[in-house]
Amino acid sequence: MKNKKAARITVEIILWAMTLVVLVPLAFVLINSLKTTAEAARLNMDLPDKLMYENYETVFNKGHIVRSFLNSLLHSGVSSLLSNLTAAMAAFAMAQQIEVFQRGAYLFSPGACRND
Repeated sequence: MKNKKAARITVEIILWAMTLVVLVPLAFVLINSLKTTAEAARLNMDLPDKLMYENYETVFNKGHIVRSFLNSLLHSGVSSLLSNLTAAMAAFAMAQQIEVFQRGAYLFSPGACRND
């Protein structure tokens, strides 16, 4: 009983540490994005004296962030579609020629064994 509780506490500590590894840099970026250039150059976690929401306006207007996002969405969508289509065609071909693959690499696939 004590071993299970100790293991659970250890896992929770590890998960909290992993959470901090993600959230601290994210908070650092968000805080620094609202600072002036001089304040951001100091690289500290102090809150900005004045919130500079204009920084986001500059990124959206001059950085073409919307167009970049749409390009990324298009590329990832097309590549996902093509890879899934290719995998489905390969799986169909492997399933049709089960005798050829039964003795070879097909056995390494999960769920490949059939009971005929």
